[in-house]
Amino acid sequence: MESLRTLSDGRAGPTNEGPWVTPEPGRLAPSQDGPGSANTQADTSTSATTTASTGTPEATLTFGRSLWPCKERLQKGRGWLSKRRWFDCLTKPDRQRAQRSRSDREAQMFKLRLPPSEIRRWAKSYSYPGEERIVNEMSPRARARGHLTRLEFLELCRWKSPRSQPRCAVNTASQVHEATAIALATADERAKTFILRSLAGVGWPTASVILHFCDRRPYPILDYRALWSLGFAKPPTYTFDFWWAYTQFMRRLAHSTGYDMRTLDRALWQFSKGKQR
Repeated sequence: MESLRTLSDGRAGPTNEGPWVTPEPGRLAPSQDGPGSANTQADTSTSATTTASTGTPEATLTFGRSLWPCKERLQKGRGWLSKRRWFDCLTKPDRQRAQRSRSDREAQMFKLRLPPSEIRRWAKSYSYPGEERIVNEMSPRARARGHLTRLEFLELCRWKSPRSQPRCAVNTASQVHEATAIALATADERAKTFILRSLAGVGWPTASVILHFCDRRPYPILDYRALWSLGFAKPPTYTFDFWWAYTQFMRRLAHSTGYDMRTLDRALWQFSKGKQR
């Protein structure tokens, strides 16, 4: 059974296992401003309740707006709340501001070099060896099956980077089956890329190829040509935050232009090949 504890200053806090306890009367939890601050005093205009029944590891949290009015406060308190929950604690106006802020950051990060009206033309002029079989045969089978076979995995790796073949060939059929089945089934975006990159020879670009062709959700391909067409003179260091911002930008681009992710990828790649010097 997971244990509970209360901090010395009266604030409710989790143990290593993560449950919460009810704070002392007259105090709100959680607060990162220290004892005696305004945020630790009782506030009748907002509610902050915590329940944890004996023998039950899970707890229910309800926060009023005055406790967590913005992302900055939540990020300061990431020891109390996981980073992934900050958005759920915001009120509707705060959510809208957060969404606009995210869109503004991505608009500054990614800048489409070609006019949207030329996407179809550049996509039509695209050609790359071995792609038709992947698109028409392998991709539908893998999506229906929910995982890749070892031969399919090696074919995708070779399509993306022939130099990675010796390292990718180290993976066994069972490793490929298990890793791709979990990655394609989970809704956890970090887990998808982490699991795929645990396979030998698979980095961010190859993981993106597997998701692009095999996942039922739309994903772009991380490629220096595609990124050049989005304003990057040199490819940046790949991280999950960058990958997710790129994915969100490309999904919005697909929605606004009406093109699917494969068409957009072809157009970005071909535009770079034709224009980059």
